[in-house]
Amino acid sequence: MLVIPEAGRLLDPTIQQYREIPATSGGQSPIIAPLPAPPGLGEHPFAVIRGDHEVLYVPVPSEQRQAWRHPSIAAVDAEYQRAGLVLASNVFDMMRLEQLRPKLLASPYPRLRQLWEAIGDGKSIADSTGYRFLSPTGAEIRLSDVG
Repeated sequence: MLVIPEAGRLLDPTIQQYREIPATSGGQSPIIAPLPAPPGLGEHPFAVIRGDHEVLYVPVPSEQRQAWRHPSIAAVDAEYQRAGLVLASNVFDMMRLEQLRPKLLASPYPRLRQLWEAIGDGKSIADSTGYRFLSPTGAEIRLSDVG
């Protein structure tokens, strides 16, 4: 679950893992809902009502809300960042395919266009050192280098 205070939104892409959630189109899509108490979740339980069901969220005590910042998780931050960069690079690489390129170029996301302008049709390289692309000038670039 992700809370995005700046956007006033709650995003929960994990909801499908719970057997109580119905196997309907509404139940299988992520929850995107307004925050119940901007700028966060608040202190009280709240429900997100979806067509054929509702999901109840119960906030945990404040000292448990940043569990993802635990030292055991922080110790592998670089590994998670690298995995995220490889995933993003792989998706971007697929979007450059001839069949998907029109969607990439028509995207409303400036970052995608920025990546396309920097990398274009440059060759992709995926190996033990990561996922990168050759720029039109032949320089190796990672997505994180663009910007």
